[in-house]
Amino acid sequence: MANTKLNNSPNSNLKSLQNIMHEIEYLRSSREQQMEETMLCNHRLEQELWSCKETIAALEESNRALNREQVSMRRKVEEARQALLSGLGKVKELESKANHVPALQRHVLQLESELLYYRKDLLCRLVCEYKEMSGTLRPLLCSNTMWWIGWLAQSLMTSLLIMRHSTTVPSSTRFPLIT
Repeated sequence: MANTKLNNSPNSNLKSLQNIMHEIEYLRSSREQQMEETMLCNHRLEQELWSCKETIAALEESNRALNREQVSMRRKVEEARQALLSGLGKVKELESKANHVPALQRHVLQLESELLYYRKDLLCRLVCEYKEMSGTLRPLLCSNTMWWIGWLAQSLMTSLLIMRHSTTVPSSTRFPLIT
């Protein structure tokens, strides 16, 4: 029995040693597998890091471009604001001038009335002088004078028609001698 114990002992030692060797081999292969997985993971992380760095660089460039565009837009907005202020000033100036238009229109119509009066008066004088001339002097009037009298008469009639149809100016502001 003691002998069997000794026989068992080398077998068991051998078996135990084989088990230990088997476990060491298993641990070694596990460790190699873990190293491979770690290296693959490390490689993937490096790729992801590189991709993130590229994304950051692209985003920073985009940010710089947006900042340049923002500065440009601010400049354009300021230019537009200045143009609007200038336009507003011109509008106010035009409004101020437009307020004077009715008075100027009345003044123009008054001057036209006076001009008509003087044309009518001149025409009447010319016609009266023509009628007072003796028959022998009438043919001596040049054709230009006769044309002038005709033009005055036509201008007077046209202006009178316009004045009578004008409703923008009250009749009290028209020249009193024109009817």
